[in-house]
Amino acid sequence: MNWFIFITIGVIGIGPLHAQNMEEKELFYGQTIFAWRASAHAADSLNQRMKENADEIIQQKKSNQPNKERIARSLAKGLTLSEQIKANQRRMEDYHKRIETLRIQLNSEYDYIIDSLRIQQKRQSTSSIEKQLRYWTEKKLLITPPMNNLSYDPVTLLKIDLYKITDPFEKEVRKEYLQAAIIEVDKYVDQIRTQRKVYESLVSLRKRTTDFIQDAYDAGTWTGFSRNGTSLIKNDGVNNGIDINPQNVQARTVISVMRQIGNPSNIVRNYEKVLSMSEFMSESDYIQLLKEADKQLVAYRDLLTDKLNP
Repeated sequence: MNWFIFITIGVIGIGPLHAQNMEEKELFYGQTIFAWRASAHAADSLNQRMKENADEIIQQKKSNQPNKERIARSLAKGLTLSEQIKANQRRMEDYHKRIETLRIQLNSEYDYIIDSLRIQQKRQSTSSIEKQLRYWTEKKLLITPPMNNLSYDPVTLLKIDLYKITDPFEKEVRKEYLQAAIIEVDKYVDQIRTQRKVYESLVSLRKRTTDFIQDAYDAGTWTGFSRNGTSLIKNDGVNNGIDINPQNVQARTVISVMRQIGNPSNIVRNYEKVLSMSEFMSESDYIQLLKEADKQLVAYRDLLTDKLNP
């Protein structure tokens, strides 16, 4: 456990309140994610040890000649493990709060830079500005939190038939349930459309940058990318502790949601195959998946609306 203590001390050394500039925040963000993962690994290990200890107690109690001293030691060990699990859970919750705080701060700073660059781009569009826009858009995507599954069960919702409910109180409860579900779907569709807009912008920026490189190369003036022209989203899975290929994480959730609301189309099945066969889903594939999700969620919303107004 020494390595875990070392990581914990390192992360506690600085925090969101102490990080003064963007680079410090990015560094701490990566370190905190790494520490959270270490805590998650420790949680798995502790839970396994707790299970083995509980099995040992059960076996001893079932024995024809139970060893009372051994049972007592196992019970004491169980209490110690329980305290360790609780302490580790508190650490994980603390790391999660820090990650979310830094995510909000960094997202705000990235948005400010992107908006400033877009203002400059309107005045004078240059390859340098477009490369910087691409760079900061990718950084923003890397800290985008994963979307959640729908919290209202579609199977239960689709079984509701207000026309057949005679009790006024029950009918009102079911109406409120449908209304809340519709609000959730609307928010999810907004998230999907916002993400799609960001990814479409990124793909467009990349295409324009590529066209510029080709033109410059043909003209014999190309000298290579500057630091801000390099791509952050690669296939190596390493970026100072920050998740790479964020569309992979999001795509799995989007596919899961589409399975929640009904049988997925062949398009969705194809993207499931893409994720299972490759570690990387392209931005273009992800955009198409978001389009399909948008279409299916809107259709699902229409079904809920019809149930609300029988």
